[in-house]
Amino acid sequence: MKIKCMLDKTEYKNKPQGIEIAKITKRLVDSKVEIEIEELANKLSYGCTFKPSLLNGTKETDWQEQQLFALDFDEGTTITEILNKCKKLNILPVFIYTSFSHTEEHHKFRVVFCTNEVITNYENAKKLQLTLMNIFDKSDIKCKNLSRLYFGGRNLVYLKEENRINHLELMGKYPIIIENKPVNTTSK
Repeated sequence: MKIKCMLDKTEYKNKPQGIEIAKITKRLVDSKVEIEIEELANKLSYGCTFKPSLLNGTKETDWQEQQLFALDFDEGTTITEILNKCKKLNILPVFIYTSFSHTEEHHKFRVVFCTNEVITNYENAKKLQLTLMNIFDKSDIKCKNLSRLYFGGRNLVYLKEENRINHLELMGKYPIIIENKPVNTTSK
């Protein structure tokens, strides 16, 4: 099965910096792809950068649709702990890859989920990102923007292409609270 996202096919051996990030951001504007999940996961493990969403520009206000959702983990947990939590809650990712700065002593990695259908409603996509971040509360809180780019890394450590999450079921089961009010997450 192919999914749509934005992918910069330039491979990096280390985390891009400064002008490299600006060049990636510019290239990503014209980098919409339809790609097999395994191919995407492999590209990311060779240092390519991606945006899980499709945008018609660079900002979150340019959001169009999304089927992949990524969480970034830099502190306080390990790949095994997060994967065990995923299995326990039956919220299974399609792949996990390590970031450039990952070490066995200090795990740094990204977990990518795929929905069972393309989400074309911005509010639902945003609520799903926030719901996943709330469930996996050790994820980086700065990565809530749907236009976020995720650098590649070094190693693909988990791949199950068939795994899917049902966003409406998930948001119904784990409603998020904004300003002390539950968010209605079951609207289409």
